[in-house]
Amino acid sequence: MSTTRLHVAGAVGAVVLLFLLQPASAAETVTIFQDDFSSFTFGSTWHTYNSEPVPNLALGTTTDGTRSVLHMESSGQFPDGHTIATGPISIPTGVYSDLTYTVVFKTVSGSYTPLGMSMYGGCEVRYGAWQPSNWASVSPFSFDSGGTRSDGVYYKGTIRMTTAGSSITVYPDGSATPVYSRTWTGTTVADMGNQVSLYLRQGVGGATDHPEAMVDSVKLEGTLASSPPPVEWKTQDGGNGHKYEVVLVDGGISWEQARDAAIARGGHLATISSAAENDFVFNLAKDASYWAPYAPYNVTGGPWLGGYRAAGQSDPASGWTWVTGEPWTYQGWAPGAPNNLGENYLQFFTGGSLIPSSGWNDAFLDTAVVAGVSNVSYVVEYDVPEPATISLLVLAGLGLLNKRHGVKK
Repeated sequence: MSTTRLHVAGAVGAVVLLFLLQPASAAETVTIFQDDFSSFTFGSTWHTYNSEPVPNLALGTTTDGTRSVLHMESSGQFPDGHTIATGPISIPTGVYSDLTYTVVFKTVSGSYTPLGMSMYGGCEVRYGAWQPSNWASVSPFSFDSGGTRSDGVYYKGTIRMTTAGSSITVYPDGSATPVYSRTWTGTTVADMGNQVSLYLRQGVGGATDHPEAMVDSVKLEGTLASSPPPVEWKTQDGGNGHKYEVVLVDGGISWEQARDAAIARGGHLATISSAAENDFVFNLAKDASYWAPYAPYNVTGGPWLGGYRAAGQSDPASGWTWVTGEPWTYQGWAPGAPNNLGENYLQFFTGGSLIPSSGWNDAFLDTAVVAGVSNVSYVVEYDVPEPATISLLVLAGLGLLNKRHGVKK
């Protein structure tokens, strides 16, 4: 390989490296949980669900032998079916705008196989003919296709929850034409809280009927909540080369939830080490939509930042640290702050007016405790290596290529 070709390869490698070092796109859909049943041990990932009986479970394969499936067979009649469920899956508040649970399955011998996300109020979809008259009182958001089902045909069923509402769709796997669909409001992704449990329920027929189902795969996906793209504080402007993103959360968010959400997005809550950095971050977060009015006090609270302290400090100003562990050197307190021993978490604050300002405030874990409303945003910082670091990595890569191919200077 010629020297020129090696240099081109190095340049391409540099571009790839730069791409990999960027934070995830805010519009990205990520897989939170999935199971293709290539292996299965009951009691590991899947467990009992409430007090319902567990169906007979065994691993099998599709008819053509190309994929593993979970064989579920009812062991007898039970009014509410035979069910298994995952353990709690973490869903940090404010991270996802959409959640989609997809199950690929087929039914055999008069059974139905639903999929569901266990949540406040309940949520379930069924595909089959059995419709107990009292089901609405058990789970208000449960729907049944109520009719035609072809035994032995694989279906893809989905529950999708957004910030506005939810929908159910069931259609033959590989087809774009649904055999059943329904949408409803009043149940949103925010209702899921901080965790979700997925479940599979195998229905039963008569007293002597032992219906079956084959579950090919399950997957839970989340779409990252939309927000303006991260903005770099460029080194040529006196910055650190890091990127910052302000995330708006429908329904509000506590400091701990914001901390976990920032980590889930690939960064951490913003840490401030200078007045210049504070001004840069505030300019991204000063839009009024990111601020929550604290009506009882005629002030507004701004986005969460990465400062906190352990409880039990001797005075309001002591014990503060950053989530990254870096030194607490710069302080940008608003007038009168910090002022409360019980307020151990950092936010931007208006400091006596309704106009957003760059001052800091010490706040409770959830501002709703005293203000009646939770903060509605947080700032994520992404630690992207500075150009000098990238250059060293690229040069090291070029050196390795040159050495490997015997290229001399």
